[in-house]
Amino acid sequence: MSANRIASRENAKGSSRALNSRRAALVILVAVVVALASSGYVILSTPQTGESSPPPTCPPYSSCPPPPKVYVWVPYAAGPGQTMASVVEGLSFPAFISLDVPEFARFTLLWGDGTNSSLTVQQFNESAPPLSHVYSDLGTFVLLGAATLRNNTFVGNLTLLPLQSVAPVPLSISQVFPGLSTTFSNGSSGPLQYYPWTHVGQRVSVSAAYTSLPTFPGYVPRPPTLVASPGAILISGASSGTSVAASYSFSSPGMYWITMVGPISEPWGTIYQNYTWSIYVGATGVPLGCYFCGPFA
Repeated sequence: MSANRIASRENAKGSSRALNSRRAALVILVAVVVALASSGYVILSTPQTGESSPPPTCPPYSSCPPPPKVYVWVPYAAGPGQTMASVVEGLSFPAFISLDVPEFARFTLLWGDGTNSSLTVQQFNESAPPLSHVYSDLGTFVLLGAATLRNNTFVGNLTLLPLQSVAPVPLSISQVFPGLSTTFSNGSSGPLQYYPWTHVGQRVSVSAAYTSLPTFPGYVPRPPTLVASPGAILISGASSGTSVAASYSFSSPGMYWITMVGPISEPWGTIYQNYTWSIYVGATGVPLGCYFCGPFA
C-alpha cells in the first residue's frame, strides 16, 4: 500500500514531515528566484532567436547573452491525446538534467513534491548520470532544474517538465479506494491550461470528485478536503460529500502544492486516497514553458 494511503495513527506524523519538506523546498526556491530578480536578471533556458554575441568586455553569464540553458527530461513521452508523460506511483523513475555549455556545474532538480536532488558534472566531457525519484502521491507534478556555475544560478523556467503520477492499479477497479476524477487549469486557454505553472497574481483552479465507491464491505469514503502550501491564497471554494473545488492565487514566486485529502473509514481506522497538484509560480513578466513536453506543448 503506497505512502499516501496510511492508517490514521501514522497520517499526522507523515503529513507533518511532508509539510515541513515542502516548506523547506519552497523557502529554498523563493530565495533563488528572489536573488535572481534582485540582481536584475532571471535566466531563460530555452533556445532564443535574435541573440547577439556579447561584447569583448561583457562580464561572464550574469549580463551576457545568451545565458546557459538548463534542460530536464525523462525517457517517457505523452501518449495520444495526453498533455504530459506518466509515471507510476510508488515506483522509481529516472530523470536527466544538463547544460548546453562545457562547464563544471552544480545541478539541482526540484521534483515538485517538496524534495530535490543534486549532482555535479562537467558537460561535454562527462555524461550526467540520471537522477531517480519515487512519488508517494497520485497527482500532477512539475520538475524544475537549476544550475550553478561561476557563482551564478540559472533557473530553467522555460524548460519546466510536467509529469503525472498514476496508480499502479486503476482506481476504477479498486475494492477499497473510490474512483477519482480531477481537473486543473492555470487560467489560459486550450491544452496549455493543463500545465502546472502560472505567474504571481494569477489564479489556478483545481477540483476532485469521487466517481465510484469502494466495493469492499466496511470501506466508506468521507468528504474530501483541500490543503495548500503556505503562500497559496484561497480565492473561492465549494465542496460536497463527494467532491471539492477551489481557486488559488500566489503573491510570491516559487514552488507550491495543493493536495486533495480523501479520508476513507475502514474497520481498523482511516486510510487516505490523496491527490496532489504541484504548481510553479514565476515572477511577473518572466516567460514560463516546457521544452520536452507532450504534443500540445
